Amino acid sequence: MFLIQTLGFTINLLTLLAIVLSVGLVVDDAIVVVENVERHLREGLKPIDAALKGRASWWGPSSP
Repeated sequence: MFLIQTLGFTINLLTLLAIVLSVGLVVDDAIVVVENVERHLREGLKPIDAALKGRASWWGPSSP
């Protein structure tokens, strides 16, 4: 706690940093899924199959 006060960080600033970091991770994961779905569509899969396969390649085995 002493280090946080010494550097001038507040709870609000730390909370904002955590929100920015979590939003960045979600956006990054979404980009990976969209790129996988697009690749599967180019390979000739149906849109629903491409979406399921694109999601599964990021998340691992999952059911629809």
